[in-house]
Amino acid sequence: MSNYFDSRANLQGKVAAVIGGGEGMGRAIVLGLLENGVDVYMGDYNDEAMAITVGEAKKFPAKLVCKHADVCSREQVKAYWDEFDNHFNHLEILMNVAGGTWHQEFLNTAPDFWDNQLRRNLMYCIESTCEAGKRMKAGGKGGSIINLTTIEAYRAAPGFSVYVAAKAGLVGWTRT
Repeated sequence: MSNYFDSRANLQGKVAAVIGGGEGMGRAIVLGLLENGVDVYMGDYNDEAMAITVGEAKKFPAKLVCKHADVCSREQVKAYWDEFDNHFNHLEILMNVAGGTWHQEFLNTAPDFWDNQLRRNLMYCIESTCEAGKRMKAGGKGGSIINLTTIEAYRAAPGFSVYVAAKAGLVGWTRT
């Protein structure tokens, strides 16, 4: 017997890529997708967190494939997508969940910090959306791309200026 969500969402048999699915909101998203019959290709840099997610996912019949992927590394993001096709032949959902920061006064930051924050919170989303979009287009049915962000994208946050810029950029880019 299907419930309201099942009849409205029609997720059974779909495939999702979730980047940043090892813990927190990402883990909840992965488990929710699996529970609703979505096969998931999960990427995260935290192997221990991914192992916990894998353990919790065993109660669901949908398929879960994990790939170590640190979004701060363009090479690892590329490897994540290169390996996707070894496991799945279609894609309907992309969830860009990974991100994060730490407090640091702007004048105490340096270009390496800026690069880290832009990769961690914006650039991997652009790269992954391009890769996912190619697969969705090839599948002929399109799909859904969801970029998670934060309230900080819409307001000032002293000590988090580059993070705020990256998240505001993500919002503007996603809207476009």
